[in-house]
Amino acid sequence: MTTHRSLDQSLTDTAEAQADAMPRWRRSLTEVFAVDRGSYTTADRHSALSLPDRRGFFQLGGTSIAGAALLVACGGDDDTAGPDVDAADPTAVPAEGTEEPTAAPDDGGGGNEMDLVLLRTATSLELAAVAAYQAAVDTASALGITAPVAEAATLFQSHHAEHAAALQGATEQAGGTPYEEPNPFFMRTS
Repeated sequence: MTTHRSLDQSLTDTAEAQADAMPRWRRSLTEVFAVDRGSYTTADRHSALSLPDRRGFFQLGGTSIAGAALLVACGGDDDTAGPDVDAADPTAVPAEGTEEPTAAPDDGGGGNEMDLVLLRTATSLELAAVAAYQAAVDTASALGITAPVAEAATLFQSHHAEHAAALQGATEQAGGTPYEEPNPFFMRTS
């Protein structure tokens, strides 16, 4: 006979693991992107954001985006205002000859502007996940989502919100302007 863990116990364990990991992750972001940036390689900075190598990115990214897109698509077609997707995308690399006024100068550690783009893009994707979970929770009864599953979605949404806040803090510490909206490209194409 197989013993199955209860959903409640799994959610409790997940929340505890998140609470345990977040302080260390915040410290790592600060160290790698702001305090001792020059001691870390671009690969180190990618790793701090949990970015896989190019092949892994395409394998993982496609699955994650498809899942989040499904949640966003299930959110209904209400007329509430969303992000202004026609506005300039602050996650974009600055055009040649322009620079973000709040960007710290490159200290020789390699591409501070790209670091800021990575941090801001990661933030925008975390915020897109928050929005996707919110859409699912808001329409849970219409979608036939049970209360325990909605509770799990709410917990996962809170984790993404914590990740976004940590990334915003790291962006600010690295001299950039934190991004505060769900990724406009993702939201427009989902």
